[in-house]
Amino acid sequence: MAAVRLGNRPGANGKRGRRRRPAAPGAVAALAVIGSLALTAGPTGPTASAASVDQRRDPQRPSRHPHGDTTAGEGMPARFVAELDGRIVVVSTETGRVERRLTTQEPGGGATEPAVSPDGRIVWFSRGDGSCAAHLASVPVAGGGEQKLPGSGEAGPEGAPLPRPGRDQLAYSRTSCSDSGQALVIGDLRGLEGHGQLGLVPLGWSRDGTRLLATTPDGAQVRLLEVNNTGAIVADDELALPDGTAGCTLEVAGFSPDDNGGYVAERRCSSSGGSGAGRRSLVLLDKDGGFRQTVLRLPRGQDFVDSLAFDATGHSLLYSTAPVHSGGTQANEISLWLWRDGTSQLFARQSRFHHPAWLP
Repeated sequence: MAAVRLGNRPGANGKRGRRRRPAAPGAVAALAVIGSLALTAGPTGPTASAASVDQRRDPQRPSRHPHGDTTAGEGMPARFVAELDGRIVVVSTETGRVERRLTTQEPGGGATEPAVSPDGRIVWFSRGDGSCAAHLASVPVAGGGEQKLPGSGEAGPEGAPLPRPGRDQLAYSRTSCSDSGQALVIGDLRGLEGHGQLGLVPLGWSRDGTRLLATTPDGAQVRLLEVNNTGAIVADDELALPDGTAGCTLEVAGFSPDDNGGYVAERRCSSSGGSGAGRRSLVLLDKDGGFRQTVLRLPRGQDFVDSLAFDATGHSLLYSTAPVHSGGTQANEISLWLWRDGTSQLFARQSRFHHPAWLP
């Protein structure tokens, strides 16, 4: 991977269409987490139960379970942010209702890929500007106007913002409209200058902000980057962790939501016939790749899609699933789940909440 020192190119602001990066399965949003972790082995299949919603207030409808509605588990965060139909919204975990729309509909494109600042006050996102054009912006969680990152989008469409813990910096992706190449950029919030790496997109920061996980745009390779105080990448290593069981593979999705320096990974095991339709699970690994714990297992025929996010304590998790089949995932097949200390409940069937991230 070639390193590159990146700065904004003034004047390169033509309205060119944005090419959105492929959603690497299970990309973790803002895994800058603190506190202790008390994970228990997940159920063999998620236990479905959903929050209700006032259908007059919002078109997104969490589905109802035959046993009736249940509220969020004790201690679960009260709210999360997500992308809904091109807008960034605050959603109640208790009711499923959209409590607040943080962004408006704007000409040129929607607001996507929200990420919450470590202090929980700001949401960063990517705003489409037309054909191959997008810039980064922020909005207060409490409500207020959008603030564009100075100079953002002038050197190409930008997305996947991840605020860096302990520094006034962002990691994000920048796309070339000429050849569709991508670069990972780590820039300051003044928008003056950034450091970067060609051929990568950001995946998640460590809780102390010294290391960054990144992936190739196709999701085939995960890299572990060491970043100095100025945002320069000083070490770049491939993170390839083998699974000790035949027929099973590990795909690192982020740093573990505790302080052991390990990772969260999606584990995929083929069926006995090798059809690929075997069991998917979410596991914790130590920093050397050794297995620590199973967080949850999906029913056969289901896979993780979109991003997943632990809360700051590691006790609560948002994740999305969809059926595995040759036709590819359809939007109406995605379900959003809430997990709390080993128990999952269905939050929204045919979910249109994308890229969820907890609010503290």
